[in-house]
Amino acid sequence: EQSNQEVWRKIEERRRKDEEETRREAERQQKRDEAFVQREIALEHMLEQQRQWTSDMQNRFENKMMQTMQTMTEQSNQEVRRNIEEAGERLIKKEEEKKRNQKESEERKQKEVEERLQERIEEEVEKRLNEEKEKQIEEERKRRKEREEQACSLLCNFLDDDLLSCSREPESDAYASPAIPFGP
Repeated sequence: EQSNQEVWRKIEERRRKDEEETRREAERQQKRDEAFVQREIALEHMLEQQRQWTSDMQNRFENKMMQTMQTMTEQSNQEVRRNIEEAGERLIKKEEEKKRNQKESEERKQKEVEERLQERIEEEVEKRLNEEKEKQIEEERKRRKEREEQACSLLCNFLDDDLLSCSREPESDAYASPAIPFGP
């Protein structure tokens, strides 16, 4: 019974350790998730700054274009005005293309980071499952060995008691001298 209590105490202790490790892993995962969210926020902030910069550039361009248009109106040069508008459209398209390419690049990088993170999480989960499985197998081996030792101990005690009771009984005539000769 004392051995069983010790086994149960060890099992309970191991369960508490496993729960503590699970809690710690959950905390570590939460920290990783929070860091991921912070990176997302920083990325969104950076994109907002880029949008603001593009808007500022577009406003400056439009202001400059207005000034140029006024000058061209004064000179009544329609051809120059058209060339400026085309140049402005090309510049805006180029800025939009640059912005789009940068956003796609950042999205690809973010997706790669997420995929690597997911792979690492899956590897870690698989590793932990395998470790837990090995621990359970080892614990089962220990329990089996303890049961076998207990069974052997009980059998030995039983045999010792049986032999002691035999040695205490008075010898009968059948054991003292053989009445029946052995062999033919």
